Amino acid sequence: MIYFGTKLFGMVHLVPGRFYVSTKFLHIFFVPLIPLGSWVVINETDRGWEGKQIGVSLLSILMAWFRAAIVLVYLGIAVKMFIDMFGSRMPLEGVHAVMFAGLSLLCMVAFRLSYRLSVASTKRAQQLALKLGYSEAEAARIDVPRGTRALGRPGWGLAMALIPLVAWMGTGLVMGKFLFADAQSKPLEVLRSSGMGTGRSGIFQTLNDVGVDPAAADVYRRYLSDPNATVRCGAALALGKIGEAGRAGLPELMQGLKDQDLSVRQYCAETLIHMGGGYEAAVGDLIKMVDDPADAINTVLTRNLAAQALGNLGSAAIQAAPYLERAQTSKYAEVRDAARTALGRIRPEGR
Repeated sequence: MIYFGTKLFGMVHLVPGRFYVSTKFLHIFFVPLIPLGSWVVINETDRGWEGKQIGVSLLSILMAWFRAAIVLVYLGIAVKMFIDMFGSRMPLEGVHAVMFAGLSLLCMVAFRLSYRLSVASTKRAQQLALKLGYSEAEAARIDVPRGTRALGRPGWGLAMALIPLVAWMGTGLVMGKFLFADAQSKPLEVLRSSGMGTGRSGIFQTLNDVGVDPAAADVYRRYLSDPNATVRCGAALALGKIGEAGRAGLPELMQGLKDQDLSVRQYCAETLIHMGGGYEAAVGDLIKMVDDPADAINTVLTRNLAAQALGNLGSAAIQAAPYLERAQTSKYAEVRDAARTALGRIRPEGR
């Protein structure tokens, strides 16, 4: 359902207690779009307004659009905050919370300033009074002191600015206590209890940043079959970081070489390299990774990793020799070097 209609926006030339200038806009969801004329308004309620139409006030139109832009930016900040908070990555870190709060404060200051600058000068107030039908004597008595404020109750503006910070702090206290804070101090318990829910990618990111637990190899193995490709990459990386204990995940890592996601295949191959051997059954899959007759640039890293993994197997990967020889003709130096080194380990005597 689309909500639209007409409404006054862009209050300028305010004379407190008397009148101001606003523009009637066609709006959609209270976003002013098309100006339909400006008015000197002496009274405005939910049902309409009283005043006199004065044509078009360019200042009022621009101010309406400016304030609408500020509100839209503010809403964008809030949406971004909640996406980061509840999306696939970790919730907002402290620096991000400060950044969002700062941007929100900036929106509030800009919004408030737009009203502070909208107070009419005494001369302009007298001109508008004449248009409303004031006598010259009555208009001459109107005086707008410098520093007159357009809004007398700024508390809502401060609340508007602090909403993202308060929301971040509240969510951090609730969710961080039970999940995200534990990800920093007790990664094993978090992984064991988190199941397959949202935020797993962020947990793995934490594991990779703060360290992993060798006793959690069985947990990392389980996440190598996770539906989320980022999680599978994190699981492979975690197994590579826990040393000898990660060898328990060799079957899952070898299966990961067949993953439909290129990054997962690369992470699995990289982890197998760190393990040094024991994955002879994966030679066929590594050959498929190292062999690219098209010599495409987007497979350079994949071929490089596959060649290193094959080289670690020594003579057990002898069937990969023809494919590594072809890789030596690649136009990319890193592929040629990796293939040459791998062949040197597979055929140390040059056979």
